[in-house]
Amino acid sequence: MKKALLIVISLLFIDQLQAQNIRDTVFNDVILIKSTDVSTNGFHFLVDIPIKPQKEPIIIFNDDFRIPEKLFFSRSSFLSEQNEFILITPDWEFHKEIIEEQKKYGIHIKAFPKNKIYQVKRSGSGYKVDSLSVGLLDSGKPIKINFKNPELKENEVKYFFKECYGSTCCPEDPSWKFEKERSEMRNNFNERYKVNAYKNTYRQTRGKEGEHCDYYTLSDLNNVQKIEFLFPPKSYTETDDVTQGFFVIILPSVINTENMKNLHP
Repeated sequence: MKKALLIVISLLFIDQLQAQNIRDTVFNDVILIKSTDVSTNGFHFLVDIPIKPQKEPIIIFNDDFRIPEKLFFSRSSFLSEQNEFILITPDWEFHKEIIEEQKKYGIHIKAFPKNKIYQVKRSGSGYKVDSLSVGLLDSGKPIKINFKNPELKENEVKYFFKECYGSTCCPEDPSWKFEKERSEMRNNFNERYKVNAYKNTYRQTRGKEGEHCDYYTLSDLNNVQKIEFLFPPKSYTETDDVTQGFFVIILPSVINTENMKNLHP
């Protein structure tokens, strides 16, 4: 019994040693967000990369200056199921200062690029952030980043919206009362934008009394239209809606469609 306990403790200790932190010099399996992956309506940001939540910390490099760093921190605005991750970005403030100095004095300033690295740990609805700024070409401690491309497996597809209904009776799921209203909203959207929001929607049957979930890929919509579909326009106040959780980073989720029906090929 003692031997088994020692093995478990040792494995946990080794796992902690291997976990990446912001003071590492090498970062592996980093997911790169390029500006070409990002669309926005001026409020929300759609990142067309399927980032799956996992138990281990995820490492993300955001190379799009338009997305505020703090929008990544809260569960309500980014990857709600992920408890811990490392976010790397160019040090935008440092780069801005260099450009301003060059303009002010009319000279070229040779400066090594810097990155900002954030370690985000979430607990419940709160979070803690540790951060530092590091030089990529620091001769004493250079930073190396190894990227990976998230890939879909066989029969997996990206989807942006899921809608589920329970039993039609015994008792009836209250969601059925809103089915007609929801369909009218989608039909109005299709008519307004001349698209088909139903195209390549997959259904997962979950029972014999009408229970099912529909997964909308929104494959007929461009990315800005997807944002409008998910978050219809509203009147924003002058309050900081980012920290209030009203702005979000939208990511596609992934579903295996092997045993599902494509309702609208």
